[in-house]
Amino acid sequence: YEMAVSIAAERLPFADDPTALLAQQAVVSTQLGRDPSELAEAAWRSLPGCPPEDLVIALSALAGEAMIKGRWAETERALDHLLSASAALPPAGRLAALESSAHFLASGGVRTRTLDLLYMAGGGILAHPGGPAAGVRSLQRWWEAAVAGLTLEQAAARYPELKISVEKFGKKG
Repeated sequence: YEMAVSIAAERLPFADDPTALLAQQAVVSTQLGRDPSELAEAAWRSLPGCPPEDLVIALSALAGEAMIKGRWAETERALDHLLSASAALPPAGRLAALESSAHFLASGGVRTRTLDLLYMAGGGILAHPGGPAAGVRSLQRWWEAAVAGLTLEQAAARYPELKISVEKFGKKG
């Protein structure tokens, strides 16, 4: 890490835009137990002029630095900026932004509180003991149970399709 901080510091004067390097220095400094405040603040100030291709790196590093320090509001702020800025990125950049955000949210134990998801259904629908129609209903019920915050046991007790699938496939996880 010491070498990474020193290389970033050496390259900073030659960077087209310093934002990503400043943010990376901040997160590495945090990991080294150093005070990253000045670096992080400089990166935040540089964000408006940051090229779109560097935003994923800069905002991911700022989110990481804030999360390591337990500053959840700042972590959320960085991720909000990251997701907003990702609309201007090419598809690979948008994917990187989404993956980075998901990683930080999962690492921090944060639930996204959104239903704006794509679920990739698998063989459980066709393999459901009640047939494919029951498999589809089961998928819908699992979704409803997740939104309601039910445990597996509560969901299986509430919805017959889920009880049958738990009996067939068992508890995983």
